[in-house]
Amino acid sequence: MKRTLLSLLIMVVFSCNQNEKKEPLADEKIMTEPDEGIGDGAVSPAVAFAQNIESAHNKETWNTYKAVAFDIDLTFGGNPRFSGKITSLTNSSKIRIDKEDGAKLIYDGKEVFLCPKIAEEKGARFDMFTWQYFFALPFKLTDPGTNWEVLGSQKIAGDSFNRGKLAFENQIGDSSKDWYIIYQEPETGLLHSAVYIVTFGTAIEKAEENPHVIVTRI
Repeated sequence: MKRTLLSLLIMVVFSCNQNEKKEPLADEKIMTEPDEGIGDGAVSPAVAFAQNIESAHNKETWNTYKAVAFDIDLTFGGNPRFSGKITSLTNSSKIRIDKEDGAKLIYDGKEVFLCPKIAEEKGARFDMFTWQYFFALPFKLTDPGTNWEVLGSQKIAGDSFNRGKLAFENQIGDSSKDWYIIYQEPETGLLHSAVYIVTFGTAIEKAEENPHVIVTRI
């Protein structure tokens, strides 16, 4: 199984305006699952796995900030893709990418805009949502429309990791057939890495022949 390693070199700036008053955003309530839960009113073990990772990454603190920005120097598939800055609301409802070559991508919550007109359009929508999602992944594991399955632990280079499979309900994202295998560090509870497929414009059978890998470095 061929895997492509994606390296994201990122620097977090937890607000575009350090003097701006920050107000916590309301968390989305997660529905209980009485048939699969671990007790009355408890979420399922699969959702608890995801919540544990979010807690380890201090999701409550993340939610107190309105926006984040980070620098990105992206190599994808062994080739340089772009360098620049990504700015996003923490709920991902608005995103902006400023590339070093002068191109700008803007998502206003409904549509994606690219400027200037001569900017390279190929892959623009993929860039718009993919890299911001990877950056925010530890805080989005229990977003509405996510479905979880607990998998067994797996050893990689002598280290054992807890695993869970993240899938999506219909109409979630550009392609709801995408899935992620999430690897968690058992000692820290942090997200270690994720194996994922991209089905946008590709049959799922073909996408599963070439999964990709992202590795989180804190």
